[in-house]
Amino acid sequence: MTMPDVSTSQALQLWCAQSGERDLIVRARSAAGTAQSVGQAFAIGVQAAIAHLTRNRYSDSLCAVAVSEDTGNHPRQMQCTLSAGQVLQGHKSFVTLGQSARVLLVLARDSEGVLRMASLLREQPGVQVRPLPALDFVP
Repeated sequence: MTMPDVSTSQALQLWCAQSGERDLIVRARSAAGTAQSVGQAFAIGVQAAIAHLTRNRYSDSLCAVAVSEDTGNHPRQMQCTLSAGQVLQGHKSFVTLGQSARVLLVLARDSEGVLRMASLLREQPGVQVRPLPALDFVP
């Protein structure tokens, strides 16, 4: 049996379309079953992990985790800050699926130096997503 060509975007759209399915294993298996590459299956797996960690808060939206900064991605190198008023300040240098995601989960340091994850919508005022040159996700 030949599988139809499915883009990463289409595979991730299938993930979102199944947001009514509360069993994340069933949902991930169904969406990943359309995957044409390890990269597509990995992207769906990341969405399942995010759905689990956020208790399905964003289950109908694509999410991206923003960690990498110009200084690196090690926690000690994080310079992005989150104020007590929940205002993010900083820059992330690379966010996998950042252009496709509706929700960005941003790792930032609070006023006490503790790393926190803040969520924001990509369309929010003040958020800028700039495309980088195309890269192969995973062959």
